[in-house]
Amino acid sequence: MLRLVGVELTRLRWRRAVLLLVAASFVLAVVVFGFVVHGTRPLSPEERQNGYWRSTLSLIGEREGGSGFGLAVVLALLFVLVGTTFAGHDWNTGSMSNQLLAEPRRARVWFAKAAVVAAAAFVVTLVVLTLYWSGLWAVAVQRDINIRDHAVPAAYKQGVLAAILAAGATITGYALTMLFRSTVATLGVLIGVLVGGAILWNAIGIDNPGLSPFTNVEAFLVGSSTSYDWDCAPMVSRRGEVGYEDPCTTVVTRADSVPYLAAIVVVTSAASLVAFRRRDVP
Repeated sequence: MLRLVGVELTRLRWRRAVLLLVAASFVLAVVVFGFVVHGTRPLSPEERQNGYWRSTLSLIGEREGGSGFGLAVVLALLFVLVGTTFAGHDWNTGSMSNQLLAEPRRARVWFAKAAVVAAAAFVVTLVVLTLYWSGLWAVAVQRDINIRDHAVPAAYKQGVLAAILAAGATITGYALTMLFRSTVATLGVLIGVLVGGAILWNAIGIDNPGLSPFTNVEAFLVGSSTSYDWDCAPMVSRRGEVGYEDPCTTVVTRADSVPYLAAIVVVTSAASLVAFRRRDVP
């Protein structure tokens, strides 16, 4: 199995599209870092005299819905493309049949490829976000910004969680491509599910934040995701004060998000593996 994983790792390193996507993840982090540092720079004496205002760099703010959170989500999406590109190339070129001649046990081939793309997504995402948070931490120290005790460990923790999310997203993209045997078909299905699902969601009136992919991703990376129902009926207390009942606020925790996200990976992987073992390979 280790030999097969080594072969797949070599195959991954030689894919130009994969290398470009990996490079894009580093470039993206540098660009976002530059915008954040520039956008939170201290005011100059001239700007202070003219009444300018600019937000101060906050590690907590960047982690909770800021640039760190956004970068983690985009990296996961990039590695979905890595998973689809890696598997799609084997089907598009017809090399899958040649690979199965060398290793006829299809389950081993499937798991070896999945392990390689997942490991690559985990390592690259972890390195990118570790460098990103280290850079922001250094800038905050250089600017003599007060940093809360838990802010830095929480930022690095989010980097680990983002790496896990990227690995799962990559496996999902890879599994779907092994199922549909086409990168284009996989991307079409993913876009259709995201767009069509949102339209259907609103059309039938489902209002459950716990079923939203974005809500669960936010809860997983940040720790929790709070949704507010602005149409919730107000209640009047005995003293005549107007307030809102607790059901108007829905909180999805990280513990709630783990089964949701894991189910997506497990279901797509199981369907992909079963199809790969039973269907003929051209």
